[in-house]
Parts: sequence; structure tokens; C-alpha cells
Amino acid sequence: MKSEKQDISVCVGLPEEYRKHVAEAYVRTFPHKFETIMGGTEKARQVLERDLNPDCALVASSDGDFAGVAGINILGTRLVKTRKRTFVRTFGLLSGLLRFGAFRAVSRKAPARELLFDGLVVEEKMRGKGVGSRLLQGVVDYARDRGFSVIKLDVLDTNPRAKALYERTGFKPVKTESYPYLYSLGFSGVTTMALSL
Repeated sequence: MKSEKQDISVCVGLPEEYRKHVAEAYVRTFPHKFETIMGGTEKARQVLERDLNPDCALVASSDGDFAGVAGINILGTRLVKTRKRTFVRTFGLLSGLLRFGAFRAVSRKAPARELLFDGLVVEEKMRGKGVGSRLLQGVVDYARDRGFSVIKLDVLDTNPRAKALYERTGFKPVKTESYPYLYSLGFSGVTTMALSL
């Protein structure tokens, strides 16, 4: 049965009423990513909800309901703007500092004319309805309008559907790295893809 297409609107910025939805959707989509560093999905949701950066989000909605989010990373400013105090408040002093350091260690900063696409999450009930494509096109339009020359993203080896979506949009693989020791986080390789504008 073919899924029914719905009217999807995309806006730049994170409306405050969607903050909790975005945090919950990220945690549901990437549970393994948060298990080790944040000690479980509930703690991860608390950190994300507090530290989401509205300026680095493109949000999709359908009939006023949250449908999905795309994060962007500009010069190291990203959708999840981790703060030391949030980690300390959530985990305590020592554990919070260690977890904050681990989370920051996996962050990266893009050169000035390069936009990093920082993740795409679609609400479960909205999958297969064109939300991911609309968000991705929103990121491309955002980058073009602001004079970026390239968009780069990282896709996990365990996410072939996302890789196929990026390839349909024109992204090309530029580098693949293997991380077999990260298998417990739900992946063991990452492909960096780029779209020249």
C-alpha cells in the first residue's frame, strides 16, 4: 500500500512548543548513540531538551503537528549546543564533566564556507510521507541562500535508507572511515558525503 503524501511545511528555527518533541524524537531514533555517553535515553532526553539550539534547526510540521527536524552545524555551532552545566546538573560533578568531555570529543567544526548537516529525524508516524526529502531540500535552500559553497554530512553504515536519500539529492561519498570499536554504539563505520552548491 502506498503511503499518502501530506502537506509538509518547513521553517528555519525551533518553535519552543516543539522542543520536547525534537528531544524525544532524537532519542528514539538514535538510542545507541546516547546509551554510553549519557547513560540512557531518559537522561539523554533531559540534556537534549535543555540544550537544543533553536538557531540550528529546520523543523517540519504537518497540520501544526511536529513531523521532523534537520540540524545544521555552522562553524561548530550545532543543533545540540551542549553546556557543561547541563551535564553537571543532570549527572553530578565528576560524571557530568566526563560525559561532557566525551560528547564534545565527537563534535567537529566546519570551515567558514562549509555547512555541516547535523542529523535528520522524522517522527515515526510521518515516515514515508516525504518529510525527510522536504527537510533535506530545506537545508540545501538554506545553504544556497546564505552563500555556502558545500554541504557535508556523515552517514552511519547502519543507515542505508538515509544514504540513499542523500545520494538522490546529489550528495557524493568523499571518505569512509571504519570504527569497529564503536559497534556497541550501533555503528562501525561512517561515510562523509558532500554536495557542492
